[in-house]
Amino acid sequence: MEAIKGLARRTTQSIREKVKNREATGHDELLEVTSKKVLQYQKSGEVICSKLIRAAGLIEELGRLMKDVGEEYQSVSDLPQESSQLATDVLDMGTKLVATAQEHQKGLKEEGFDVLNAFIKNTSKLRDAEEARRKNRLEYDFFRQKVLELRSCPPKDTSRIPRNEQKMENWRVEFWRATENHKAVCSQLYVEGQRAIDLSVLTLTKVLGSFMNIAGDGFKQQFVNARLPVYPTAPILTPAPLPPNPMPAFQPLYNAGATPLLPTDNCHSSYPGHRISHHSHKNARGGRKATHPAGHNSGNNSHLRLNLTFRSISIHGGKYRLNCSQCLKNGRRQNNNNNNNKAGIYHSRTHHLLSVCMHLQTTIGLRILPTRSHLKVTGTVFIC
Repeated sequence: MEAIKGLARRTTQSIREKVKNREATGHDELLEVTSKKVLQYQKSGEVICSKLIRAAGLIEELGRLMKDVGEEYQSVSDLPQESSQLATDVLDMGTKLVATAQEHQKGLKEEGFDVLNAFIKNTSKLRDAEEARRKNRLEYDFFRQKVLELRSCPPKDTSRIPRNEQKMENWRVEFWRATENHKAVCSQLYVEGQRAIDLSVLTLTKVLGSFMNIAGDGFKQQFVNARLPVYPTAPILTPAPLPPNPMPAFQPLYNAGATPLLPTDNCHSSYPGHRISHHSHKNARGGRKATHPAGHNSGNNSHLRLNLTFRSISIHGGKYRLNCSQCLKNGRRQNNNNNNNKAGIYHSRTHHLLSVCMHLQTTIGLRILPTRSHLKVTGTVFIC
């Protein structure tokens, strides 16, 4: 019951101070500044402690790194004698560094981690002392304000004044004790914080210096004779001459300097399944007429101009693949520009026609004219 009454009194007094903006009794500026410094030491100690832990891990990690490199180096095939000895030395040095790091970690723990952690834990005493002083101050201020009100307006029961005055005095003594305890704890932690930080940093320098000296001396002794081996200058894989071409040269269907001819009249081309037939057609007067190019005496020769239209062309594995618009269907005829010589090309399948076109391109050189929507392939051939 008394605890509940005390909480109510302290809450009431705290609200009064906030509403009326009154300064608290027993304000000690030096005590508040020192308490803030102790809390700042706590934060710095936590940061330094984490760095010490990292440093302890790094010196051990350095040894493990050397050890891992040595083990991996030994697994390399075809190592010369010098390289094999170097791999053994690296592995031994890594093992020694790991053992040395673990020994130095003990000193870093005892005079670094433990000292800082002890100080950080003791800072909770400062918070407890500060909270006890605050509660006693609120109790004292509450009864002091009550005594002032009773004196300004005496009640009918005059015994209330001395009774509350006694309570005020008791809380004044408790407030003084709490203040002195707060000062003592704050002073102690102030010194402990400075000492813990100084000792941990000094320990770090000593530990790292000792570790580096031992590691440096070990490197000088271990690798004093380390050197690169003599590498061979001759190639490991001897070069070979160019082997003969397994593919014979392509033989064209016509002799050099001769007029390229395409077989017609139910004759088969060089591509299996490709059949091209020639039909003469009537001219405008109803007669049959066939003109022959210069240099050809055969009456069956006629001049042919191909106008082939394709929708698209793509490349797959170095080969051309053309999609024909099938502008040349069975029964349709393509005429030359002079309308003098007429010839029809009939084919059963589109891709057979495409193969013939590729043959024309490789043997007599067709001309490809690109447009916006398709490719136009033209060429002039002689058929017999």
